[in-house]
Amino acid sequence: MRPVNELRMKARWKLGAALAKVERATHPGKGKVASASLTSLLTRLTLDRQTAMEAQRIGTMPDEELEKAYDKARREARLLHYEELIITARPWWYKAN
Repeated sequence: MRPVNELRMKARWKLGAALAKVERATHPGKGKVASASLTSLLTRLTLDRQTAMEAQRIGTMPDEELEKAYDKARREARLLHYEELIITARPWWYKAN
């Protein structure tokens, strides 16, 4: 079960990194605004905005930190959860913004 769980986490991490690279439109005074291409991509992937945002936050985390999170969960004999990765990724997503 653990390998499947870790693959799910890794897939969400990769999805977030890929979504962060999608070009977004900018509007004066409003910062980054999701473009029509991003919205259509999310629709094609059947992702809601919340899941996409959380994946992008996880995707900002360096690979080494993801491995540390895996190791910590292994030592504690439990499965890793997305919420835990989001909290772990917080310093990197603040830097990305």
